Amino acid sequence: MQKSDFILSKYDDFRFENDIIIVALFEDQLSDSIINFAERVLQVYPQKLEAIAEHLYDDINSFYGIESKDRIISGLNKPTLNVHVWNEKMSGSLVYCEHDFDQVHIITLEFDGILEKFSYVSIDG
Repeated sequence: MQKSDFILSKYDDFRFENDIIIVALFEDQLSDSIINFAERVLQVYPQKLEAIAEHLYDDINSFYGIESKDRIISGLNKPTLNVHVWNEKMSGSLVYCEHDFDQVHIITLEFDGILEKFSYVSIDG
């Protein structure tokens, strides 16, 4: 993934998309270090899906009544990765707008590291 792979979107950010994930960065985030961080998240994302489903389980189960982690994994679909930089430390959020649990809500999961520690979960609509 390189800076030239990002295309200006209708949302005034720059996006890279493949079959697994959408990466959304603002123009001032198109640096080598942030793009490298996003690429590493993209590389480990498939292996982290089970851990993501585990972290989302209680919220999705209580909100949608879904009891299977496999169903959570299959229903999440492609997330949008947003990268956050604070005091030179990178973290991010995965935003699931295309999940198939309903057509109204957006599921957001915040994380630290390269999908190493999951924190805040939001189901908004």
